[in-house]
Amino acid sequence: MGVVTKLPGREDSGKVLRPIAELPLYPLRLYNLAYYNQASLKMDNILTKTQRQQLNEDGFTILPGVLSNEQLAALKARLEELWLEEGEQAGHEVIIEPGVRRLANLINKGEIFQPLFTNLLLLEAIEIVLGPKFRLGSLNARAIPPHTDPKMPWHADTDYGGKPDKKGFYSLTVIWMLDDFTAANGGTHIVPGSHRSNTVPKEAMDDIYAPHPDELIVEGQAGDVLVMNGHCWHTGGANTTDTERRALLGHYNRADHRQQTNQQVMLSPQVQAQMNPLEREILGLNDWKITRIINPHSPLGRTLKRGLDQLRTTKQRLTQSQRPPR
Repeated sequence: MGVVTKLPGREDSGKVLRPIAELPLYPLRLYNLAYYNQASLKMDNILTKTQRQQLNEDGFTILPGVLSNEQLAALKARLEELWLEEGEQAGHEVIIEPGVRRLANLINKGEIFQPLFTNLLLLEAIEIVLGPKFRLGSLNARAIPPHTDPKMPWHADTDYGGKPDKKGFYSLTVIWMLDDFTAANGGTHIVPGSHRSNTVPKEAMDDIYAPHPDELIVEGQAGDVLVMNGHCWHTGGANTTDTERRALLGHYNRADHRQQTNQQVMLSPQVQAQMNPLEREILGLNDWKITRIINPHSPLGRTLKRGLDQLRTTKQRLTQSQRPPR
């Protein structure tokens, strides 16, 4: 087992770039939109050659220092407010994970989360993996308490079996590190290159809970962002420390695949009205879906949403009951 203590970042680029973390929190949304819309500025001038190579060959890379100390403090404070408000139902929109603190649908729960998913470095990294048309399916939070082992199996973050289709990769995961990620607190374990294997752990491994001979543990500092091809095999380790490890999780998919959660349904009309054109595009708010015919906030729409929530809960229970014994 190896430990990635530091992946080469922007220091090898030969460019002088203003760190994203130095930009103000809320105006960053407008900065991203203005920059992205300037045709003369190509997005491939932002990531380094090394980072692009890591995404293609290893299936993951780290974007260092994306979040400032001020952003980290504000994000963690807002998460604690939401955990207190939602109690045992926290995370119910996607998953409630025993022994772990979860939150879901964060785009709908505070403007503080909105600058995250259109970060300039992130946009280019996503396009390398998924191509120019992609959607954010969900933005969630996950916190591993001290001295906790969630017993997560090796898996890929794809909802349809994990294998790329004829068009290529269709899933990408982003992890915003709100606390340091270390081997001791259960930082993400990844099998480099597994996104190119055209198979998934449950097909290739006798025991999907056992260590993998080729795995690496990704370590990073609070404020770093791990970008990972969603077809990469990965898992989380045990937190053996005295402090919690918190992170935000973004699930992106190619635009021709279903989002993890339908943002047209999950986001309130008030939140949708705040979005600029770039954000609307990435969230799929202009996509043609049944929600363009049935108002998701009408009585009928709310009834349909309750039915879908019940089906999702039933599916999660069935999936958990069918997990192989450890």
